[in-house]
Amino acid sequence: MDKSDWYKILAIGFVLVFVFEMVAIGALNNNSNTNGGTGNAGATTLTGNATEDMTLVRYEPYIAVTGNGSAVDEAKKKLLDSGVATYEVPAKDAFVLNLKSGKDVPAAAAEFEKINASVLATAVLNTPSKITVENEGIVTKADGASFTMQLRPLYDEGASVPVSFTAYVQDGQLYTISNMVFLPSYVLGARIPTEFEGVMTTAYVEVAWENRSAAKAIVKGMNATYKEKSYIILKDAADAQLNATLAATKAYSTGAENGVLSVQNGFVDKERAASDIASAGIASGSFPPSVASFANDTNGSLAAALDAKLKAAGVGSNLVEINLVKLKFPAEFEYNGKKYSSAGYEIELEGTAPTSGKTVWLEADFESLGGKISRFGAISISADQGEGETAIVDGQNGSISINGTGAEVIGNSSGNGS
Repeated sequence: MDKSDWYKILAIGFVLVFVFEMVAIGALNNNSNTNGGTGNAGATTLTGNATEDMTLVRYEPYIAVTGNGSAVDEAKKKLLDSGVATYEVPAKDAFVLNLKSGKDVPAAAAEFEKINASVLATAVLNTPSKITVENEGIVTKADGASFTMQLRPLYDEGASVPVSFTAYVQDGQLYTISNMVFLPSYVLGARIPTEFEGVMTTAYVEVAWENRSAAKAIVKGMNATYKEKSYIILKDAADAQLNATLAATKAYSTGAENGVLSVQNGFVDKERAASDIASAGIASGSFPPSVASFANDTNGSLAAALDAKLKAAGVGSNLVEINLVKLKFPAEFEYNGKKYSSAGYEIELEGTAPTSGKTVWLEADFESLGGKISRFGAISISADQGEGETAIVDGQNGSISINGTGAEVIGNSSGNGS
């Protein structure tokens, strides 16, 4: 029987394990001597937590793909026609795709993931020669191991990846692992070139702090998104003791942290709160308006209708008109010598159109897994657009929305309160 026949048999087994049962099993190989390792005296067995940098040694040359439809068929055909893939083993709503090389696994998987198909692969990983395992104050060192595991193929062969897992240690040797999680890497302030795609005029509604509860029913009735701001920003943010004392002595308070006094949603007595803040020795407090907005509200007509309805009901509100600049991330970009994939996410920021050209540089915080962005944090237009680069006049910090698959926007918000 030749090698390709063996791979076909393995692939069929893969379908049974992955597609029907979706069970991931790690098989460990003992790299230590037969006499065990150098764990703490008396700690012959221990189940605990460990965080280590593992090495992804190699992939087996096939992937299990769950998904169907014309987009999946096109991606599969592209890989087969290019020679990256050699054959497939079909199953219901899934298939196993054999590849020319294990090195092709991450790139092949990316072709399916960008169309929302799920992909698993088999990888061989090595822990460090020694790992540290901890449980309820007991810490032990154990000999590491190599193992095979089914996982989402985010990393290239040879990558060193931070991983947390539950380890079972016996006589100084790692025997089994479970609950393995790849830990993301964090990047702050990356400069990313984006493509300007247009400007949309829209609007949102600000509701006065003391009217935020009264506005709820009307906002909900018009299916708007409502950011209810049941908190007060304290001027003496650095004086944690004053803030904590105020929070502890007022029944309407739900806590104070980082210069913000949280209050019950139903508490709207602004004069009482201002008096209490002054009596506590805090310079002053500000009462932020709550924000109501609509998705895809071209020209702000929906927001204008909501504002009119609130005013007619005697609820204090304010219509704020803005321009949203739509920007598109590159499919891939490089920062500090490392490549990242952003899958062409789109973002809208408050600002005006570029003065020339179509390139706009952003500064962004994000976390990534294997070079693929999994979550964005704070995003702002870079103050330094550089020679020959486009500037946006009056661009404001913050993110409104990101359209695309896989990424979540977190962190600061823009003028519309999103």
